[in-house]
Amino acid sequence: YMREESQNSVSSSYKLGSLVLGQSEEALNKLGKLMNENEHHFHQLSSKIDELNTKFIDSNSKFEELESLSKQLMVTGDSINKIKSALDSIEQDAKEIQTLSQTAQLLSYNASIQAAHAGEYGKSFNAVAHSIRDLATHSNKLTLNISQNINEKKDTLEDISNNIFKLTNQASSVSHSVVNDFKLFKESIDLIKNENDFTNNVFNNVSAYFKEYFTEAKTQMEKLLKMLVDSLGIITGKPIKDIEPGEAYPKLSEYNIIDVRRRDEFNGELGHIEGARLMVLQENIEEALRKEVNKDQAYLFVCRSGGRSAKAARIAQVEGFSKVYNLSGGMLKWNEKKLPTSLS
Repeated sequence: YMREESQNSVSSSYKLGSLVLGQSEEALNKLGKLMNENEHHFHQLSSKIDELNTKFIDSNSKFEELESLSKQLMVTGDSINKIKSALDSIEQDAKEIQTLSQTAQLLSYNASIQAAHAGEYGKSFNAVAHSIRDLATHSNKLTLNISQNINEKKDTLEDISNNIFKLTNQASSVSHSVVNDFKLFKESIDLIKNENDFTNNVFNNVSAYFKEYFTEAKTQMEKLLKMLVDSLGIITGKPIKDIEPGEAYPKLSEYNIIDVRRRDEFNGELGHIEGARLMVLQENIEEALRKEVNKDQAYLFVCRSGGRSAKAARIAQVEGFSKVYNLSGGMLKWNEKKLPTSLS
């Protein structure tokens, strides 16, 4: 009676311990997944900030180019003013020529009058006076045309110059304003980047610590689960036999190899044994085992460190499997022995 009572007590403790360990493992897995997702988001944010910073540098370069063009327009405006000054000088020269032409006309009229009084002797002089008067008249017309053309061109240049300076001032004002805004924006980006780098560094440290803790906690939980299974085996008189990796490897063909880890672990860094079938412990493994036909054959259960596989082997034993074995130390020990692994 005492033996049966002890067996029931250990069995109840085993079920409760298995439930608690399973829930703890699930919580740790969810937390690990959340940490990985946050790490991914931090990397994305850092990438976006770097991309934004690059675009800012490109935009800033274009605004500097715009400012340079504004300065070139200012230089062009100054050149137009110089042209206007040159036209003013030409116009002044033309006016002086016009004045000289008018004076020459008056002198030629006076010379013609004096030549008429001189009679026959003044005829040749009168012809010269007429030529001078014609030349003066022609020169006067030309200078009038030059002055008129110069005034028209000056008005056109004045309009162009005013428009250039107006546009240049507007462009320069806008450019300075936008450049200043971009500088403030750049300062904000740098501040955000520094804060993000700091946060990311803290997160990486926490993440590294958590991964180390998670690995250790998982190993300890699996050891505890293995102890519960072993205790139940001793009480019931039906212990699960552990097989060392070195002993199992030469006879793998003799076993139906069942890996009870999660799918991501099955194809993770530890890999899995060639030919192993995946039956996730948390996904109603009892139902999967009931579908097995040859329960009298040898079954080798595998997990990360030997805890979950021991529980699965115990479940198989309850379901009527006669030859169940547990891989001692799981895939951790398998890898320590540098035995071959596979990845699907």
